[in-house]
This record gives sequence, structure tokens and C-alpha cells, in this order.
Amino acid sequence: MDEEKGLYEWTQKHLQDPEDKLYFDNIKLDGRIGKSKYAYNSEQMLQAAPLLYELTNDPRYLEEAKELAEACYQHFFQEFTDPDGNRIRLIKKGNTWFTAVMMRGFTELYRLYHNRIYLDAYQESLDYIWENARSENGLFSSDWSGNQQDEKKWLLT
Repeated sequence: MDEEKGLYEWTQKHLQDPEDKLYFDNIKLDGRIGKSKYAYNSEQMLQAAPLLYELTNDPRYLEEAKELAEACYQHFFQEFTDPDGNRIRLIKKGNTWFTAVMMRGFTELYRLYHNRIYLDAYQESLDYIWENARSENGLFSSDWSGNQQDEKKWLLT
């Protein structure tokens, strides 16, 4: 257990942005931090925190998961108005695989903290993209608003 907590705390100390609570992508061998923020980086910690809470009963981990979930929601989702005038929170343009991975963290948090806001935002995004943002071949692009279509498709998308 100490190893898991130690890895979590090391990652938090070295890669969490204190400004918005999201996680940076990497640390280079020379110690420089890669400042990009991808959904999967924060997801790993969002998934780990509820698991550590279950193992330790330390409420700090659950509170950190809630805080990180909200940070992810604010950063990786956007206000969007569909063609019918309905307002939803839509997942921003980005790597679809990273977005899918982020869902695991929200799901892990939901098991312990039954706030549906994040899962509902995913559902709204998925419903919207299914109905409005597929190509003529039924494929998805990285822009879930449907405003831009990718010329090339990645198998995972």
C-alpha cells in the first residue's frame, strides 16, 4: 500500500498544476516538465484517488478525486448549443482515445460519489456525436461538434 500511496503522492507533487489541479504530461530526463495537459494524464489520478480511498478510508483521496473531476469537467468539456438550440456540455476537440480513457476515472468516482453530472455530460456528448457528428461512412472525428471532419481516421477513433 505504501508504494501505491507513494507513487500517487509523487505524481501529485511533481506533475499536478497547482493553478487548475490538472496533470501535466511528463517529466523529461533533464527534469523539464512537459506542460501539455491531456485527458488521460488527469484520468490516471482521477481513477487512482477513489481506489486509494477504498483501500485506506482516508477521505482526502475522495475529496481530491472530486476536485480533479470538476477540473477535468471544466477543462475538457465546453458549453455547446446544438442546432435545435439545446445547451449541453460537449467534450472538446481532442484525442478521442484520451477522452475514452478519462471516462474510466469519472466512472470510478461515481461508484463512491453518486453525482451523475460527469457521466451525464459524457452521455450528452455521445448522443450528440452519434446523431450529428458522424461522417457519411458513420465514422467520428476528433471534433465532436461536427464542425470539422478529420481527413484521415485513426482506427481507435
